[in-house]
Amino acid sequence: MQKLKGLWIPAEILLNKDLSDKEKIILSMILYLSEETKSCFASNKYIASIVNVTANRVSKIISSLKEKQYIKVQLKYKTDSKEIEQRQITPIVENINRYNSKSQEGIGTNNYLDSQNQLYPIYDKDKDISKFSIKRDEKIFEEIIKPKDELINELYQNNLLMHQQLLRQTKIIEEAEKYQIERNNIMADNRYLHKQIDDIKAEYKQKEDNLEWKYKYRINKLEKENGYLHNVIYKFRETIHKFIEWICVNFNMGAGDTLIRDFKRKTRTCLDGEEQIKREEREKNMKLEL
Repeated sequence: MQKLKGLWIPAEILLNKDLSDKEKIILSMILYLSEETKSCFASNKYIASIVNVTANRVSKIISSLKEKQYIKVQLKYKTDSKEIEQRQITPIVENINRYNSKSQEGIGTNNYLDSQNQLYPIYDKDKDISKFSIKRDEKIFEEIIKPKDELINELYQNNLLMHQQLLRQTKIIEEAEKYQIERNNIMADNRYLHKQIDDIKAEYKQKEDNLEWKYKYRINKLEKENGYLHNVIYKFRETIHKFIEWICVNFNMGAGDTLIRDFKRKTRTCLDGEEQIKREEREKNMKLEL
């Protein structure tokens, strides 16, 4: 198969109104690739890669060219199989060239002066139609396109505004969610602290009750001991008085009260313990004052 180096579309194909643009290109390719062997053996995939369409589309275009009798297609199958081994496409040159004379009518040489010779001059009526077309286009622009553009622009601006508002609301929601999370954390911490405080209160209440019971028990014990000591002191003082009375009677020493006063005066000691403590404190204070 001849390698494709470029593509020339003949005038009889280019100006053929019976062919679509893709059909013109593919038919020109078939002609070019058939120059040496009189037939083209290119696959749909190869043609598709050049024309930039799908292989399925190439298959349909080749079928269309076949139906329009611009090409012949012969298929060669593998032995004992329905699988296609080779496809041979032969252009029908006489059918392609039959449009040659018609397609080139009115075409001059390729220069500027010839292009100025118009085949169909513009008359005043055509100018009026042109003016009408311009006015119609202006009216369409002013009454349809421009209002639509303004509406689209207004909708676009409203959309931008709504987008900005949505962003602000999204930020507010995010901040609110953060605040709610922080609030939940603070509430959880607060509940934990309250529980700790309640536990501490219960602990100290238990300790307070225990200390109060211990103090009351100690106080009661001390009060009992104090009462017992008071009784011992009272009995001791009573026994001393009885002993003094017994000595005074048995040894003819006079009254016991007289003996006690003499003892107090000479020894500066009271048999009453409380009175003796008070007396010693008075003497101590008097020494400090001096």
